[in-house]
Amino acid sequence: MLSYNKIIQLNRDFANNHWQIKTFGNGAAYNIVLHDKEDWFTYPLMWMEDLPFPLNDKEFQFSFRVYFIAQVAQLEDQETDLDSTNENEVKSDMIQCAQDLLSFWGQDSDYSNLVLIKSGIVFNTITDKFSDRVTGCYIDLKLKQGFTYNKCAIPMTGVTPPPSVTCQDATININGTAFTTVASGGLLNIGVEYQTSVLNPIHSIVGDNIIIVDPVPIVCDDATYNLLNSLAQNKGTGTIPSGSTESINLSDSVVDVYLDGVLVGTASVPYGNNETINVTFS
Repeated sequence: MLSYNKIIQLNRDFANNHWQIKTFGNGAAYNIVLHDKEDWFTYPLMWMEDLPFPLNDKEFQFSFRVYFIAQVAQLEDQETDLDSTNENEVKSDMIQCAQDLLSFWGQDSDYSNLVLIKSGIVFNTITDKFSDRVTGCYIDLKLKQGFTYNKCAIPMTGVTPPPSVTCQDATININGTAFTTVASGGLLNIGVEYQTSVLNPIHSIVGDNIIIVDPVPIVCDDATYNLLNSLAQNKGTGTIPSGSTESINLSDSVVDVYLDGVLVGTASVPYGNNETINVTFS
């Protein structure tokens, strides 16, 4: 895990090696006006101001407000408007420097555990914010890395760690009856076996299963059937016991045969069949 001091040093290295940035500093932003008259202070400036450092579970975040500021050149015999200065050009250069810093951290490969938070980055421009006529911008730089809560890495001796908390075993009750216990942090798989008769005591274990018996067997009513012809006429009814299979024998149909309105005989036709009846003259 990189320290705060290492993060500042890496940003200082970036500024020192950048072709445009001349001065690097960090601290509260108001310190800029306290130093801008010092001999060592030269624009363009990169300045880092601390923001809150949040810790979310196992993720620690360094947050900084980074200013990029340069002095605006101005003609002495002109009014102080944009036409007589290079303010837009200077502001554009400082925005580019801020983008360079984001690219530096976004493409970093030497510290892969330190990740730039790329979402929600806003470029805020500033003008005449300090005693000199200056312009530029600032961004919020956010870098996150893992945090392991490693007590072995603490530089200390002679302190006894607090005793670990031991949880009691869990007791499992079924229908108010103690069934078994499970060690703290353990896992118990219980299979359920349904029996329609009392072959084993209720809630007993057979193999890896717990026995459950239905004290009131489920009884289904018998089925009722109707035999309907093509005219929806009921030609017979009956019942089939619940859970049973029945074969229903349908009686043959008796057909009267007429010739010119005179009954000449009868014929038997199997139920549901079509039959051809031959009439022979004699």
